[in-house]
Amino acid sequence: MKRLPVLLSLWLAILCGCQTSNPVGNPLAEGGKLSLRINIHDYELRFEPSSVRIYVDGSFAGSYAEGLVLQLPPGKHKIAVQIARAAAGRVNDGTLTAFKLTGNETVMVFGGESAQNVVFDLSNLKTTKIVDDPH
Repeated sequence: MKRLPVLLSLWLAILCGCQTSNPVGNPLAEGGKLSLRINIHDYELRFEPSSVRIYVDGSFAGSYAEGLVLQLPPGKHKIAVQIARAAAGRVNDGTLTAFKLTGNETVMVFGGESAQNVVFDLSNLKTTKIVDDPH
């Protein structure tokens, strides 16, 4: 009879611990959506969207496409983009200049049906002029 309260307390502790550590059914544990957009067309920079590499927390997540939406777990994430080659100028008269663009943003993704947006433009993209080797 003395064991009953101890066993009952142990059973309740296990039951409560399992219930709080199991995220199934918890909508906040399901993550959220992050829309990613690259807006450099206003600056007359042209690039091939499929050549843009997207990284999430240091791992390759895929290539860019218009309307890209990433499904991410809740929490803070580092989003990085690399545009290997963007061009500005006119091909016909030889004034074409090429650039490499890279950018990083840290975003907070909330759970449930939340949706966040991140836009990369010249305010958060570092541009490096590409000098083509004439030889």
